[in-house]
Amino acid sequence: MISPYHGGSRVKIPNCKIENLNILPKIQIDEQTLITLSLLKIGILSPLDSFQGYEEAMEISREGRMENGLVWSMPVLLPVTDEESYTFSEGDETTLHFSDKLVALMKIEEKFSLDMYEYCNRIFGTTSIDHPGVKAILQKGNKFVSGHIKGINNYNTHFSTMQPDPDKLRGLFNKKGFKTVTAFQTRNPPHRGHEFLHKYSLLSTDALFINPVLGPKKSGDFSDQEIFQSYQVYLDKYLPKQRTILLPLIYAMQYAGPREAIMHMIMRKNLGCTHFVIGRDHAGVGSFYGPYAARDYVSTFTDIGIEPVFLKEAYYCKACTEISNDDICPHDDSQKSHFSGTKIRDAFLHKREPYPYEMRGEIYNKIIELRSSKQNTVETLDKLEINLSNPLE
Repeated sequence: MISPYHGGSRVKIPNCKIENLNILPKIQIDEQTLITLSLLKIGILSPLDSFQGYEEAMEISREGRMENGLVWSMPVLLPVTDEESYTFSEGDETTLHFSDKLVALMKIEEKFSLDMYEYCNRIFGTTSIDHPGVKAILQKGNKFVSGHIKGINNYNTHFSTMQPDPDKLRGLFNKKGFKTVTAFQTRNPPHRGHEFLHKYSLLSTDALFINPVLGPKKSGDFSDQEIFQSYQVYLDKYLPKQRTILLPLIYAMQYAGPREAIMHMIMRKNLGCTHFVIGRDHAGVGSFYGPYAARDYVSTFTDIGIEPVFLKEAYYCKACTEISNDDICPHDDSQKSHFSGTKIRDAFLHKREPYPYEMRGEIYNKIIELRSSKQNTVETLDKLEINLSNPLE
């Protein structure tokens, strides 16, 4: 049965034409907050329709739950500058601006400060600025506001129209007769280990929803073009089209490992998925988290409402001469060649075509083609152009 919305119902923020509001205080938002607004607007972050306040943020950081007990592992916060915080009071209406565009109208409920080192320790497990998520949030200061989003302007960046609509996606699942759907998140082009996990998932559920994350990422990551277009090539040749759906999710990764894994599950639950693959070092970065830290943390929650899928790590077994895992391969570590996003990135960096057991040649060729063309020079999401064949249309 397709998953119900987190908290019971879909919460959307209405479009509204916001004009002549220059007399109201202004808050300048960054791209990450703009993306958060697009997720709030369409209901992917249901049941939220606002930025969260101090008590809620503290409860989430301590317990991984909202004050009402609902599982929620990372606060959704709106940072403000010192100067901005002096221009409004609790109860005031204010406008949110991205660059020079007015994008939303919000009623201020609370102004508050956080101990950012305590916050980072709880959410990221570290205060090191070598962690990209920690570095990004510390640069924003320690002042925040909470408030109900009253409306979002019809300021549609190209990327905001690419967010999957939860009701439409659920309708597609129902139309196709899918009662169980496994969601697979990725921020890399597909390698053969991914392919093994995809096909393994299709053995146990009706369908596979591949949902690549597009948006701001850390230095050295594959571009949005490379990720999405390589998946289009892959799906066209190696997965059953009638049981596989590919759509992007525009989302700003924070690399919070175990905490972020829960948020990834909640978003896919809201999209109607019943299962979610928790990968090795899910949402991690560098050596900040153990390979199964996300799995261990997720396992402490039994009421998320979407089933975690803990597939054992896939590898190439030289003795079996195929992709396998410890469930079905009897050989020792000396026979195993493990997959690694770092290894794949290094292959491209040094212009070495990955071995056939690492990555399909068609995928490698597509990425090389993109890197040698102007299609791969996009620097901002609102200029992103992907060859999106949307099954929801």
